[in-house]
Parts: sequence; structure tokens; C-alpha cells
Amino acid sequence: MDRISVSTNANPDGSFNTRWEWWQNVHINYDAPPLPKVAGIITVALGTRWTSDRAVLAEIAAIYHLLCIEEIHGHNRLGVRIEIEVSLSEICKALDKDALRKTGRGLADTFDIALFTKFLSTKFFEANIKLREQQKFTPVATGKISLISTRSKFIASNFFGSNDKPVVIAPENIRNFDLVIERPPTVELWSSVGNIAVSRHALNRIVQRHMVSAVAPLDVELMTIPDNKWTRSWKWLERVLKDSEVVNIPEATLKWCIEKYGDGVSALRHVGSQSVFVLKRAPHGFELVTILNDTHSNKLTAGLKLPRLVGQRIVQPGTV
Repeated sequence: MDRISVSTNANPDGSFNTRWEWWQNVHINYDAPPLPKVAGIITVALGTRWTSDRAVLAEIAAIYHLLCIEEIHGHNRLGVRIEIEVSLSEICKALDKDALRKTGRGLADTFDIALFTKFLSTKFFEANIKLREQQKFTPVATGKISLISTRSKFIASNFFGSNDKPVVIAPENIRNFDLVIERPPTVELWSSVGNIAVSRHALNRIVQRHMVSAVAPLDVELMTIPDNKWTRSWKWLERVLKDSEVVNIPEATLKWCIEKYGDGVSALRHVGSQSVFVLKRAPHGFELVTILNDTHSNKLTAGLKLPRLVGQRIVQPGTV
């Protein structure tokens, strides 16, 4: 198990300092207190559009930078065997997995927190989110260390006796960043129509209709499905979206789609998996809102199919 620990404090100028550490193999008991593999401080300046929960949003933005931009946990790695320690309980509430499974929305206090944590509740769903203990920054097997931080160095001071000498983390293991946040963090997948963001609802439907449909009924409760199915669903999307083709939705069906999903609806079809991906225009581009099985009765792909004989009657595509 590897761990990211973060802690956020406000600066007088309205920005925030998020101190972070990256630990590897935290489940192993060491003879002496280990040091983080990498550590640093991220200074986050939020845009003026966000007036509340600014510390929470800054900490989430810092986590996004570490996971999605710097990839300190490894290239193309998702949430497998990763623990994220946060300093603000609002983040844990927003990423409550039981609520995400049940409603797809978590227990976020505000819309902005839900929007900022979307990448953690989809791409990194399998990661374990927990609240950092207030009295110590990082727990170790045989004691604890306190990091006295500046933007130029980190000093780890042991508390095993007054004669212990401070241990200085090597400068090459210190990485500081300055961020200016003007838009919510997003993770996107490439497709033939451009980059696509994935909604929580869509990922839940993929888990139900593709990852467990072969071994469980389609109406299986998400509460009973293990976390790794969300990781498999994301990896599956990475493979099939780039090979999907655009669907020309019939005009009559398009009106039905607009009533159901809103304006700006389009669709992609993946023949190999018999899947239809329903997309919707969003401020950042396209968003995947749900997935449908590409059956003969699917209205979206009716123009791509021929009538078929069922018993003594001819059934038109898009009808039951």
C-alpha cells in the first residue's frame, strides 16, 4: 500500500499551502522511522469565482496536480493500492463510497466540492480516502516524526530522545509547485469526437452492465460490488472509446433524447462490445452520461440495423 498525505493551511494573501508527502509500502514495519520518498509544498491560488470552501477546493486541486499532472504515484496508475490522507473532512464526505454507489453523488456539502472531487470518484474510485490524524502528519511503525517545512527544505525530527539528530530529506526528493486554478479539475478520455469526461452515473452503469453482468443479474446492487470493478471499468473505457464510431441519431429519436438527457446529445457506438455511449455537450467539451446495450430495440442505432423476423411478424429496429 502506498500513501499520499496532504495538509492545507491558508496564507495571508488568500492563497493556500498544501504540504504533501508520498510514501511507499506503508504496510511494512520498519526498524527505524522511514522518510517520505518525495515531499514538498504546493501553493494554490484559487480564482475569484469560488467564494466558499476555498481551503477544501485548494486541497483537492493539489491532489489532482499530484495524481494527474505529476503522476507521482506512477504513469497510468489508477487508485489500486493507494491511500490518500486528507486534512479536511468535507473531502471524505464527498467521496463516501456507500453514497457514491447508492446515489452517484456522495455526501458533498456543496456543488463545487462534488464537482472538484469528480476525478477521485471515477478514475481513482478504488483509492482509499481517509482523514489524517490531527496530532501527527504521518504515522510510522515505531514512533512518529514531525516535519518542519519551509519552501526550501524539509527537516524530519525524531521524538525518541533528546540526543537524536534531525534527519534532512535529500533536496532531490523535495518538489514544490505553484498552481493557479481557474477551472475545476477534470480527467478525460480520448475518442473520435475529442476528449470525453466520464460522469459518476455512467461509470456506475458500466460496472452494472458490463463488468458484472456475466456473473450477476443486471439489477444487482452496486453496494455488493467490489471497488476494483470501477478500476476495470475505467480501463475498459480507455480501450473502447477510441475505437467507437459516431452514430447519426434519427430525427424522431433525437427529440426523445433531448427530452431525456437535455440539449447537445450525441452518441458513439462500439461494435465489438455492443455498446452505445450517450454523450452530452458540457462547458469543457463532451461528457459521457450513460451507456446502453446495442440491441435490436435500441432507438439510437435503429438506422444502422435491418428489420428482422420474430416468429410470424417483422420487427422494425428500435421497437420491442
